[in-house]
Amino acid sequence: MKITKLDYINILFAVILVLLIVLSLVARFQHKEFDKILWNAEIYSSTENSSPKTQNIIKVLDAFFYNTLNKYPVCLDNDFEKETDGFINAVSKKHIAFEIREKQLLPDSLNLKYFSVDERKFYSLKTILSYEKIKNLFNNHKKEEPLLSLEVLPKGKTILKFNTTENENVKSQIIEVFTAKETTGDLDQLICEESFGKTYNDYEGIESITDFSDLLQNQYIWDIEIKKEEQDLTSLYTYSFGHEKTEFLENNELRKLRNIPKEIHIHWKDENSITYTFDPKEVLKAFRKLNMLGTTDKPITFKFKTKNSIQFEISKNGVVIPLKDLYSKL
Repeated sequence: MKITKLDYINILFAVILVLLIVLSLVARFQHKEFDKILWNAEIYSSTENSSPKTQNIIKVLDAFFYNTLNKYPVCLDNDFEKETDGFINAVSKKHIAFEIREKQLLPDSLNLKYFSVDERKFYSLKTILSYEKIKNLFNNHKKEEPLLSLEVLPKGKTILKFNTTENENVKSQIIEVFTAKETTGDLDQLICEESFGKTYNDYEGIESITDFSDLLQNQYIWDIEIKKEEQDLTSLYTYSFGHEKTEFLENNELRKLRNIPKEIHIHWKDENSITYTFDPKEVLKAFRKLNMLGTTDKPITFKFKTKNSIQFEISKNGVVIPLKDLYSKL
């Protein structure tokens, strides 16, 4: 049988196809494409005591896992981070998730930078991870949706743990323990956020790291006074500057230490509602002033007028300080 020119061309294309397939497989093995799996990761704050004496409030400035063969790192989930503004603490047990939407290589490196509000220090951690140890743990628990947990403790101690998101019977296992180093930082890193090319400051008037830390960390005994004519409320709660929520109509504990409130949310039976946002500098100054009056049987008290004319004031021992709504149109 005579081999035609077309046959030679087809043979050439076949050889090229085989070479492309071989090169593709080699590349996939080199870049560990077959090792990619769907995994999860989180970062949270804690203390080594079961009943923490400190809140260990952490402001996460930057955190990402990466594999040296990956083009892009695994960063924090922006949507999840907005719920906390990057704040985590040991009391609330809240965490910030990492954005992992598809199969990824497990990480072999970690970068972390954060500010400890309690210690008033910046910390940085850049380290290589035990890739084979992580890979072995994950391979043994593929069905349980494996989870990497990054636990931040006081004085720079950071623990990387293996957990699962579905099976509570699988005990967490410590992968590695690190010590983050103290580093430099400034107030702008704590109070400024960038969005669409613009810089926003949610802490207008706060001019020092001390003021920023006091605003988040300091706790006082305070309550919200509710008059009889205000009993048609359906819910009344606050959020602190560290995004901690406190309910005041259900299971309200009197004479309890609380963080300085950032917002007060009020809802009535007729479905009207209002959010009252305090000026950071003004509310911090008010708490400091009233706290200097000494201790009495009465805590610092928030009062507000009727829903037709909302105006909050804070008082103690007869000293009354009005507080404006930061976003009021008046």
